[in-house]
Formats: sequence, structure tokens, C-alpha cells
Amino acid sequence: MKKFGMIRIQLAMSFLRTHRYWLLPCLIFVLGYLGWTELTRTRGAQAVVFQPAEKDCSASGPLRYCVSRAKGGTNGDVVYHLHGRNLEETIWNDDTYYTGLIQAEWQRTGTLPPTVVTMSYGPTWLLAPNGTQPDSGLLEDFMKRMALIEEELGEPERRLLLGESMGGLNVLVAGLTYSSQFDKVAALCPGVYALSPFASFQEMKDAARRNGANGWKRQIEQRRSRG
Repeated sequence: MKKFGMIRIQLAMSFLRTHRYWLLPCLIFVLGYLGWTELTRTRGAQAVVFQPAEKDCSASGPLRYCVSRAKGGTNGDVVYHLHGRNLEETIWNDDTYYTGLIQAEWQRTGTLPPTVVTMSYGPTWLLAPNGTQPDSGLLEDFMKRMALIEEELGEPERRLLLGESMGGLNVLVAGLTYSSQFDKVAALCPGVYALSPFASFQEMKDAARRNGANGWKRQIEQRRSRG
């Protein structure tokens, strides 16, 4: 057994002598790979430090909403915040979301912020005007609920709309339809399209064809034709 162990050591030493010129590049590559993996690995959500606003949540018919006021006071304006898809009315104080960054910046600069009312009809919704479809009419309901909320809050000095993604589309719908009701509208990354969600299936197919949204289907057919 001792002799067999010596043979293994000699073979290993011979291998190292033969390939010694590759050892340093391999070592550099391994160390570089491990270092890059450590630097770029996911470390979870990055939270921002700020003093959360005082939040009072309620409901009005199908609408759920939260009124958020900074503990240091507000400036008399009201921002109606419409959230993105699969979020909810409690998102304003989330320390991992951009709304937390906004509050942190207000506090850093000593800016007196507005009262923020985050409104939600659920994870997914569209402020469609009254129509024949059962899901239409949220636009009119939104304006009615907003008036009811202001009966509690009082009339704002300025009325503002803010929304991202799905909420960005919704603030465009409300802001463009009732432009005289809002002083400013901020639509962040809205999904903008000319086609109504209540259009016929054929109209949707035609729109997808015009805009190239069905290009993936052509690519699959081309690949199949090549064999």
C-alpha cells in the first residue's frame, strides 16, 4: 500500500511538472470567476431608509384606498396614486419600491409633501368609460369615488395624478378625459395602445398583425419549413 501511495504521488508530481504553464492561467480564471460571481450575485431587495407616512385605509364601494400623510405635515396638494399591475393600495410606504425613494428624497431636501391617496380596484383594472361590456364604467366610478374622498379630505389646492405601468395607463385615461380636473399628470412607463380592450377578436388579430406582435408565429413556421 505504501508503494502504491508513492506511485500516485509521483504521477501527480509528473502531471504538475508537465502542465505547470497552465496552472497560473487556470488559477486566475477560477479566482476571477469566483470574484465575479460574488460581486454580481442577487442580494435581495435594496431597501431605502425613510420615515413612512401615516396611513389611513378605507373602502368606498368596489374601491379600496389609503390616505398617506407625512408626519411632518403636508402642503395642501393631493396626489392620487394609481398602482401597477398585481400591486395594491398599501404600496406607498414600501421601502423597496420607488415610492419609498420619493419619500426619502422629500425628507432629505426638507420638501413639504402632498397628501397621497393610493387607489385600487384590485390587482388588475382599467379605467374604461361606460359601455356595453360589464367591465366598463370604472372611469366614471373613479371620478365619483374621488369626489367622495375629497368630501372627507377637503378640496385640495392642486389635484395631481401619478401612476406607473398599468397605473400609468389609467392616469392617462383619467387625465386626458377629465383634463380640467387635474393640475398635473405623471404617467410612468404606461402601456399605451389605440385598441380598446372591448374590441372584437378579429380587431385584436388585425392589430397584432399590423404591429408585428404575431412575428413569433412566423418565425416558428419559417424554422419548420427549413426542416
